[in-house]
Amino acid sequence: MNTEAKLEQKCRKLAIDAGWLSYKFESEGGLPDRIFIKDGRIIFVEFKAPKTGRLSKLQQVQIKRMINAGAIVHVCDNVESFLRIIEL
Repeated sequence: MNTEAKLEQKCRKLAIDAGWLSYKFESEGGLPDRIFIKDGRIIFVEFKAPKTGRLSKLQQVQIKRMINAGAIVHVCDNVESFLRIIEL
């Protein structure tokens, strides 16, 4: 399992343990990896490997479109930033 997948798996477990719903977002169109839902909040998260992970051009475009439409989207490359995102 690569570093990005390990980060996503660990963050998913932390979120679920804190009462968040977590869904894998399967898409061919550069959309974020996961959707987290709790208490009326919906957060999209794109996970990237620490230090080496980069957004593709398509991901940059899609994330910008989502944010412009009012979505909450984060790019996360470490557990600490994820915990801040979900306010733990």
